[in-house]
Amino acid sequence: MDNLNLKMVTDFICTFDSSCQINVEYSEWSNETLFKVIDKATDLYFVAFQLDDVETSLILDELENPIMDVDIQRIYNRVKSIPVQDSIKSLHLNSLLIAAGRSGQLILR
Repeated sequence: MDNLNLKMVTDFICTFDSSCQINVEYSEWSNETLFKVIDKATDLYFVAFQLDDVETSLILDELENPIMDVDIQRIYNRVKSIPVQDSIKSLHLNSLLIAAGRSGQLILR
């Protein structure tokens, strides 16, 4: 996680596909990794996210349903501070608010 580059993040984001949802172990790993990537490499994540091949709805659904304990406030703050298109940022922030509600965390906006 400490040495992520754009290709690694892009390759990871491109793995979000409906065909992978039936593999429970992969789904758990990818959910956990998604939060770690956004936390550790927020800027690279958003560059990769804006590519044409990204399954936006699947990724946002993963964000809304964290399977592990995640400091959603920290990730929310990182996403909020990143200079990215407002519509993309809003989608992510809304998904993180849903995740916070589901996990009982209060998000300070």
